[in-house]
Amino acid sequence: MAKENVYLYLAKRNKRGLRMLIVLPKSKKIYPTRVADLSLMALPTQLHEKLELTIFANRLLWEPWIESAEDYEALMEVLRKRGFRNLPNSVSPLFEQHTWERKPVMKPFAKKLMLRKKKP
Repeated sequence: MAKENVYLYLAKRNKRGLRMLIVLPKSKKIYPTRVADLSLMALPTQLHEKLELTIFANRLLWEPWIESAEDYEALMEVLRKRGFRNLPNSVSPLFEQHTWERKPVMKPFAKKLMLRKKKP
């Protein structure tokens, strides 16, 4: 079995856009799958937290997907056949492999809740 690059990306729910999150090193074939839990991928801690924050921030309009392909052009061809439009021309992931351990960990802010006044 040939090894292929693994692409983790955010796909718009209406199939009108795509954001590449990260390109992982060559691995065995992974069929297109929605990502429900990133912890199964055994990524470095900092990268895992950054990806979780990005996915969480974009959860209303975007869905995380993982898929493998020989190269970026092959991935774009498969996505076009599946009905995606407005695809990026070149691979430019949000997270580069060489910067995984250098950037600080971003922590989410505490959620503010709206409080109601008590009725007298």
